[in-house]
Amino acid sequence: MQTTTLSLELSGAWDLSRGNELQALLRPAEKVDELVLNLSKVTIVDASFLTSLVVLINRMVARNRFGVIRIVGASPNIIREFQACRLETLFDFQAAHVPRRPHFTRGTIMQRISAAD
Repeated sequence: MQTTTLSLELSGAWDLSRGNELQALLRPAEKVDELVLNLSKVTIVDASFLTSLVVLINRMVARNRFGVIRIVGASPNIIREFQACRLETLFDFQAAHVPRRPHFTRGTIMQRISAAD
């Protein structure tokens, strides 16, 4: 069985105002096994961007349970956006350094908030 791959390179800011453009770009990826998404020129993403990728990976996996989105060249800030929404495990990040999300208990989070006051 041959794997089908689509590569896309995005640039600039990706927010709700570019939602229709993003949907049009991602639509062909629903029919492939692997999407390589180059984000090296992306400056900002928002929740609508992340939501679009989650919807896409769900559609890819529904068609082929081995479907994958590989994210290439994402900056640490972009990776942190994925981590803030706890989405980093859904995607395969191809980066020199992907920061690990710290694991906090409720107590340590409250201590950090109190210390910041």
